[in-house]
Amino acid sequence: RGLDLARRELFRGELDDPERAMLIFGRKLGEALAQQGDYLDAEGVLREALDMAGPGGQDRARVLGALAHVAHGRSRNREAEAYLGRGANRVIAAERVEQAVAEVLRPLLRVPARAALRLPVRLQVLGGGLQRRVVCESVNLSRHGALLRAPHSLIEGTELRFELFLPEAPLPVCGEAVVVRRTAQGREPYPGIGVQFIAFALGAEDAIKARVDAYRSGRLRPVN
Repeated sequence: RGLDLARRELFRGELDDPERAMLIFGRKLGEALAQQGDYLDAEGVLREALDMAGPGGQDRARVLGALAHVAHGRSRNREAEAYLGRGANRVIAAERVEQAVAEVLRPLLRVPARAALRLPVRLQVLGGGLQRRVVCESVNLSRHGALLRAPHSLIEGTELRFELFLPEAPLPVCGEAVVVRRTAQGREPYPGIGVQFIAFALGAEDAIKARVDAYRSGRLRPVN
């Protein structure tokens, strides 16, 4: 009924975006039909909605995700898998949903302890010709990586040699890291990079872990 209403309003011109309204009604109708097991009608409605969706964007992704659910419900797993990355992230049997969710969440819950430690860091970009050096400071630190207040010009995948200066140590702790993310401009208050440690000099990993543990246990205050 909603799809028919949207069609009528498309010609009357009384909706701000009647074509998108038809798309949304179509997707919701298709999803409702699929939930009732009426996969054949659901596929027809969803394909009509897909024709109204643009070449990209959230609306198209949601319709493609619904089509993946329909294809899986009709035991057309190869077709369902074709929607991966286009609106569906994973195709699994309904009876495996609980197990699959646990498998996805398990590594997310094993996040290493982080400490809001501001420490001076010296970076050296590896590879290429001239080896660039950058002086910055940590925002937070764990034994697996750090968030550094550093230029956004260090892009994801850049390999670095780091020297982390601890107040109580006469020499910096050293190792190698790779840039895994850049801070989101407008959402985070400073330009920065997230790095993952990939190698340590002798004793460096233990020194970082000890510093993080001492901060989290309240035995020391952050260095400002």
